[in-house]
Amino acid sequence: MLDIATKQEDNTIVVLLNGKLDVNAAAEADKRFTQIGQDAESVVIDCADLTYISSAGLRAFQRLRQTLKKKDTPLILRHVRPEVMDVLDVTGLAARVTIEK
Repeated sequence: MLDIATKQEDNTIVVLLNGKLDVNAAAEADKRFTQIGQDAESVVIDCADLTYISSAGLRAFQRLRQTLKKKDTPLILRHVRPEVMDVLDVTGLAARVTIEK
């Protein structure tokens, strides 16, 4: 199960993920990310409470990254747990987004 919350910090939308971004949660995440990507000047995804990410979850991140890239809007992943970071590294997504501690 994945909970998705958002908050506004100046011109940045912060997305707070809590739980597992697995195949069951990916469709809803993708839908929410699409809305966020259309409206945001800057996006930070706070992964402090993201405990797992599947390939479907990675696709949702990638789609958001592509949407934002068209607008020259940065995608920042913050507070990424080691187990999630390992997946981002192996798939190469870590090299295509900004990672903050």
